[in-house]
Amino acid sequence: MGRWCLLAWVAPLLASAAAAAVPADFQLVAEAGPRLPNKAVRRIEVVGTQATFSTVNPADRGTGTGTTTGTATLSASALQCLYDEVVAAGFVGATQPAFNAVTDGSYAEVSVTANGQTTRVETRNAAFTPLDRVVIRLNDAVPDAARLRYGAIAGAAAPPACP
Repeated sequence: MGRWCLLAWVAPLLASAAAAAVPADFQLVAEAGPRLPNKAVRRIEVVGTQATFSTVNPADRGTGTGTTTGTATLSASALQCLYDEVVAAGFVGATQPAFNAVTDGSYAEVSVTANGQTTRVETRNAAFTPLDRVVIRLNDAVPDAARLRYGAIAGAAAPPACP
């Protein structure tokens, strides 16, 4: 019985010690929405604990210029949870999935910089676990009005809850 009590006490400490600290250069930019050019898409940029939300309107999709719609400060634990998901999902170093032939529908694109390495992945109308898990976790950290809308994550399994 004593062994189980010790395990129950030590396990959470080991889990928190196993999580790598968020790198000083950590940045995440995610964009998602309809592929049709006459529709606006949403973007979230995370730099440090600051999240900036923007909309890229149809007239600006060619240049990618967004109109800021709001900001939020992420708690240190929410930022750690987001970074942990990037690592756990295998996002950094992930290979770009093949695109399908569907020309409408929706897409999601995520770019992550951490430890001097930048990884950019885009998916169109298809689930891709490393990207999907990061978008789901990011959506958990921001207000509902700022969340990214991407059809392929609608049925995706949610990542494990943050500690």
